[in-house]
Amino acid sequence: GYLLAIRHEASAHLSDLVVPPTWMNEGIGTALMRHLIAECDRTGLPTQVVMSPPESADWFRRFDFKAQGELVSYTGGRHQQAHRAEVVPAGPEHWLAICHLDHRATGEDRSTWLREHDYLSRVWLEQGRVRGFLLPLAGEGLIIAEDPEVGLELQRWLLPVQDHVTLPVGQSEVHAHLVKQGYSPAPAFVRMVRGAALAWRAGLVFGW
Repeated sequence: GYLLAIRHEASAHLSDLVVPPTWMNEGIGTALMRHLIAECDRTGLPTQVVMSPPESADWFRRFDFKAQGELVSYTGGRHQQAHRAEVVPAGPEHWLAICHLDHRATGEDRSTWLREHDYLSRVWLEQGRVRGFLLPLAGEGLIIAEDPEVGLELQRWLLPVQDHVTLPVGQSEVHAHLVKQGYSPAPAFVRMVRGAALAWRAGLVFGW
């Protein structure tokens, strides 16, 4: 089996944990998780994050991960055409604001990882201020925005090239819009955190 994690400034995101079916129930996953936790302790990463499938959440609770919210994936609908002039390609001058906005949403400094996914990135720029951004190659399309108007428009740039969007539960305005467009919601992940708490602001997340 193998485990992959992304290191940020003060946190680690578990991205893959794979054990072949023939080796299930042999303690391999447990050993890999214990190694990750020990390595984070050794290198001074006080927080570990995993986006767990709902059926695996109890397994991660064995390692003191705590649920911080649920995410839903919307598929099968008809996207609308993007049309707002405020959305422009992200430039070097926007990255400080992008990283700051991401930190507001996640409670983490993920600036290095964000910059590694800058291809085709876009921002909502209003009177010189970045109010939202889209990184289509980060995760399943990362969208962070200050309000639903901005988030929905950035989704319109993502959905023509991707057949789904994943976002936290509780976004009632966005949920109503996507359902009206024919998208069907289904549980996707449970966001789980171990160690130092993070200020997760789900209301700023419109794509993950």
